[in-house]
Amino acid sequence: MMFLGGVGVLLFLGLYHGLVPGRWQRPAFAAVSLSLLTWFFPLSVLTVAGLTVAVHALLPPTPREGDGGSDGQAGWGRAIAATVLCLVVLVAQRELCVPGGPIAPIVGVSYAAFRLIHVSWEAARRRLAVGSLWELLEYVLFVPSFLSGPIERFASFTGGIDRSGLSLDRAFWAARRILTGLLKKVLVVDPLRGVLDGIMAPGHLPTVGEAWLGVAVASLVVYLDFSAYCDIALGVARLFGYRLSENFDWPYLASDITEFWRRWHITLSSWLRDYVYLPLSARLLRVASLRARPVLVGVLAVTATMVLCGAWHGRDARFWFWGLGHGLLCSIQLVFRQRIVGSRPSTRKALDQSPVFRAFSTLLTFAAVSLLWVPFFLPLERALPYWRLLFGL
Repeated sequence: MMFLGGVGVLLFLGLYHGLVPGRWQRPAFAAVSLSLLTWFFPLSVLTVAGLTVAVHALLPPTPREGDGGSDGQAGWGRAIAATVLCLVVLVAQRELCVPGGPIAPIVGVSYAAFRLIHVSWEAARRRLAVGSLWELLEYVLFVPSFLSGPIERFASFTGGIDRSGLSLDRAFWAARRILTGLLKKVLVVDPLRGVLDGIMAPGHLPTVGEAWLGVAVASLVVYLDFSAYCDIALGVARLFGYRLSENFDWPYLASDITEFWRRWHITLSSWLRDYVYLPLSARLLRVASLRARPVLVGVLAVTATMVLCGAWHGRDARFWFWGLGHGLLCSIQLVFRQRIVGSRPSTRKALDQSPVFRAFSTLLTFAAVSLLWVPFFLPLERALPYWRLLFGL
């Protein structure tokens, strides 16, 4: 099946670059993307396309030179309305479209909602001018990144389109990324997932050593599985003249939790920073009782941001708990940096320059992040006893 799929991709690639004129390649790929998605996920395409049409209708008109920005308030109102609509659709599909329910699960809505919220606010800030509805649909329904990202910014997506033709260098780069992703998935992730399923199987009581092995394997499975998908998505997109953003930068080498989030799911973490954390921090600093307490503001903002991140991953309480755990880690680091180390510049400089401290901090960060992956594989009622087993409690 995989071989036949590969033959189909190569056949279409040859037709695409050999027979389709440059100016028609973009609409041709968009048409094929829409056809593939509709064939496999008809309800998902209908939902996401409908949401995209509605958000496009809410976008402020393209500003004209010399208009003075008189419709600024209306622009903010439109952005708020679009955001509420995206969140309502996201929550509704989570509640209604559950496995075994009357409506089949809908895929791609989480990523589409965040892309459309980004477009709405950038248009309201007049940093972005979206042209036709077709252009927005192409961006949201782009098949390589539809299911699992990356959450490309609109300007980056449209600016990364290359119609110069498929060069040998580009073909080799794309093939290497696709092959890397496939090898990760087939040779590493699938065997490790079998090991993990055995350790965390219902009714199986692992030893302490097995439980810790399960934590290590879980951390590898999450990273390698997701990064493998992104490798394939970037490679396929590049073959057809689209450049997508990198989503990972060796996150397990991060020396603290903030650096981890700068390296992990980069397009999501930057989205959360720009559209949740920074606006929320600015809003909280306007509260008179919080204005002189920036550390508390940072703690509140980062905790709320990470809880939202957990909720975005799924409706189960375990994802909220995971987000809360990351919010707690970020808060601890913030307090440590600002209150304990921040008042002693010489101490901070010494710690930053110490290879021993960095190694210890990197190991501690990896351990904390790995422990928090447990709820991704176990429901909360099983994750809590699993954690207790790890520490002999």
